[in-house]
Amino acid sequence: TFVGGNQDRDFAQIGHGGAPQFGDGSGQNEFIGDININTNLAGNDVILEGGDGFGNYALIGHGGAAMDNVVGATGNVTVNAANDILLTGGERFQNGGVDLNLEPDVNFHTFAQIGHSMTPDNEGGAGRRTASTSGDVTVTAVRDIMLQGGAGDASHAMIGNGANFGFNASNPLSRRQFGDHTGDVTVVAGRDLSLIGGDALQADALSNIAAGEVTDKPGASASFAMIGNGGAGVESLAGGLTGSIDVRVGGDLFMESGTGQNAYAKIGHGDYLYSSPNSSGGGFREGDISVAVGESATVN
Repeated sequence: TFVGGNQDRDFAQIGHGGAPQFGDGSGQNEFIGDININTNLAGNDVILEGGDGFGNYALIGHGGAAMDNVVGATGNVTVNAANDILLTGGERFQNGGVDLNLEPDVNFHTFAQIGHSMTPDNEGGAGRRTASTSGDVTVTAVRDIMLQGGAGDASHAMIGNGANFGFNASNPLSRRQFGDHTGDVTVVAGRDLSLIGGDALQADALSNIAAGEVTDKPGASASFAMIGNGGAGVESLAGGLTGSIDVRVGGDLFMESGTGQNAYAKIGHGDYLYSSPNSSGGGFREGDISVAVGESATVN
């Protein structure tokens, strides 16, 4: 079980990186190596949950959030569970929605991901952040696999290599990540597979004790659920977003976009930013997609 904490940048991770790599994008840090996670005992799950704060992600892979001085990451990531695999983005507000300044702070980058992440920092600033990833991502569960986008901003649930927007105080979700993200993505669920985008008005968001009222403001921007390489706003370069995608489901497949802005559910590379002011990342996407479902498939 990997759960982000309740202090800023209190992440949970297996992989190189993690600690913020602040800078102007001129750094040469690189993360290399394969990652293998196996739970062999019957009934054992693999659970990744985003935490409560800024940058409190849960990740099996190299990188993390605030990867500004990183060239990239390379290596295969394999996760096998004898039971279920659950990836859930973080909640909407910090501290359960309670804040003495009358308005609770919003969680950001509390994502859950299997694969490498080159998400840029939360602080904004000038400069282009360029980092690429490569490596196959293979995820297998004897029973169910669930990806649930969070209610915080940029709190995605993802299997694959990529990133999400960085944060800029004057224009949140304006910092794009530039890079190529490549590798085959294989997901096998013995029973059901679900991908659900983030909920903009999460019910637990909220008693604001100081104000004596319920605070309930929209959220879950770019809190997508996705199998593939890329992510919200990623601008690919010469190498693009590439690799085959193979999804096999013994039971039902359920996919549903969330109520948050651009909280899409997707099997494929890139993103699907259907709501302004953000626009989808550029570059090309390449790779065969195969989806085999034993029972019913529902896409909303």
